[in-house]
Amino acid sequence: MVRWHSRIREIVGNDWLFLGGVRLDVDCAKITLTSETAWLSTTGTVTQTQAFDTAIEFHLNDMMAIFDQEGFSADDNLMEATHYGMRRLRERSKCIGHRWPFTFTAVLIKVEAGWRFHTLHWVMPVGATGVYQIVEVVQQLRGEAGQNQVEGATVGMAQNIGGSGSNIITHILRSC
Repeated sequence: MVRWHSRIREIVGNDWLFLGGVRLDVDCAKITLTSETAWLSTTGTVTQTQAFDTAIEFHLNDMMAIFDQEGFSADDNLMEATHYGMRRLRERSKCIGHRWPFTFTAVLIKVEAGWRFHTLHWVMPVGATGVYQIVEVVQQLRGEAGQNQVEGATVGMAQNIGGSGSNIITHILRSC
């Protein structure tokens, strides 16, 4: 178990090497409070501060380490390595200064005269990706996709994968 704690710290630490400028929308945060517990939710952004090209060796080593995991099937390891690789590929396509949106939630508990974080949760908006895919397919089917238009498009597909590959939603759309 100790081995995994240090590995998790390394993964999280390396993810933040190329990101900085975390901004939380404190003014619009929703806060619910009882005498001993507080719940907070808000949105925020994190800004890419370095090129991901400098991390390619780290990411490749991480992908190879996935296959060394014991207790998982070859299919599970392949799915996880593919999912990890696709996330890194998407991140590499962004430039320095790109702002990544996220949702932040936290639970705080009252300890003596102050408040302490009990649980923190950061979520990137996977659902927003799926919504945008539907918008893009509809634009294609209507002939409104500009320079990205596929001439004669009558059928389009949008597929979004979330939950580390455990949730896959596919939509097939046709023009009337």
